[in-house]
Amino acid sequence: MSYNNFVVGWLPEISWDSPQPETMADFLEANSNIFEPYSEGITKILLHNEIMNAELLLSERISGNPAGDFFTPSIMTRPEFERFLDNPVIFQPDHFPQFMTDFFEEFKEDSDRYSNIEELYVRYFAYLHADEIPFFRYYGRIAGIFRTAIAAYRLIKLSLPLEGNLKGDPDIVKTIIENRTSPDLGLKSEIYEITEIIDMFNLEPAELEKRFDRVHFDLLGNVGQESPFGEHIIYNYLIGLFVKDRWNYLNEEKGRKFLDDIIKG
Repeated sequence: MSYNNFVVGWLPEISWDSPQPETMADFLEANSNIFEPYSEGITKILLHNEIMNAELLLSERISGNPAGDFFTPSIMTRPEFERFLDNPVIFQPDHFPQFMTDFFEEFKEDSDRYSNIEELYVRYFAYLHADEIPFFRYYGRIAGIFRTAIAAYRLIKLSLPLEGNLKGDPDIVKTIIENRTSPDLGLKSEIYEITEIIDMFNLEPAELEKRFDRVHFDLLGNVGQESPFGEHIIYNYLIGLFVKDRWNYLNEEKGRKFLDDIIKG
């Protein structure tokens, strides 16, 4: 039996409605020996937390007010991230992807970094979409489309122009702009579940974010079922845990801010 078979068979059952007895950080720490062979892929998943932590720290540095607890698990501690923001080239972690360092070198002022943070999310999903592992290519594409669709629909509801404001994959942005009056924003051929997402936009921001994550969670659960013991099942499981972890962190106020930040970009 391969190691993948062992790990897949060992993974505790997870569903959207099941209780989550421990955080993702605790789960990974307690089982670090089991997940060691997948550390490179796990780091790619955790980069999402790193970007959210960058957003949090930048907000603190600009406003002077505490913005909340760090998202965990993370690659850098808060003091390490502070040093990285001050000098990205000198204090970048080992094996840190170049797109992260490039962003903070390109935008040197905290105010510019914060106002352009959506560009960093775009680069992250593009980085995943170019990965050699098919699962990450798929995840990068789907997550990027979802995030861009949310931003587009909220901009439309606020009567703000999509041109110049909507960030994302250029082809997806072009499709949305050309199909802004269509109920599915022209994306149904890209991802069928987009219609379910669009139907949710009259919900309150916190409930919308929760329902969005639920669709995301369920969609990932259908990936690669033809190979039920591939490593993609393990990454899929960890992303599902990541999504649940993030929702447990968000309350109504944070959910509203999360969506407002996507809109403002």
